[in-house]
Amino acid sequence: MRKYNLIMVAILTIVLLLSFVACNNEGAGEKLPSNVSYAEFEVYCGQSNSFFVEISAGKREQPLNADGLTKNVSDFFEIKLLPFKVSNFNLCYVVVTGESGKIEGEAKISMTDNEFIFTSLNKVKIGNLKSVTIKFGDAEENIELTNMLLNNINWESALEIAKGEFKERLDADTSNSSREIFVKLTRDRRAVSGNYFWYVCYIGQTNDFWSLLIDAKHGTIIAQR
Repeated sequence: MRKYNLIMVAILTIVLLLSFVACNNEGAGEKLPSNVSYAEFEVYCGQSNSFFVEISAGKREQPLNADGLTKNVSDFFEIKLLPFKVSNFNLCYVVVTGESGKIEGEAKISMTDNEFIFTSLNKVKIGNLKSVTIKFGDAEENIELTNMLLNNINWESALEIAKGEFKERLDADTSNSSREIFVKLTRDRRAVSGNYFWYVCYIGQTNDFWSLLIDAKHGTIIAQR
């Protein structure tokens, strides 16, 4: 009986250790507060003579309504290609290469902007992104990607800065304490080396909102509304 008890204790210990590891790895850095409707966990950029490329991954509401309510939040992976010249084609074929795999598909021209977009609503697990190959018309370009969060604060830090700045408003806003929150990295899209900012917006259900623009490198507040 004593031997049986020792075996059970050993098994239980292993199970608890495995559970602890799983809980600490699952969604690490990706656990959203229930009222966050958009957050970018990864952002990569690159450019060639023909395109500026922006790749983002995270979680967002489907569809994104910005109505003060947060629901149906899921994973997303999105590629945006901004051509430097007006194009005469309606789609590009893109192949993104990561450390442990690839994802590929058609990026179609936007109905509203001069850019091509590829979106996946599944969690993409190919490690750190390295490059993207773009096939358009009879041409093909390979672009190296830069991790834009490598030397910048992440979405969680940006949100904490916003919480501190808006603390008095949040404490006083008892009628709308769970405002919808939007956290996005924004930039001068003309160059990878441009300045980067976190845009954090608290959206109310009565079409009112508070917002901050935060320097992504230093965490200082640049502007607010």
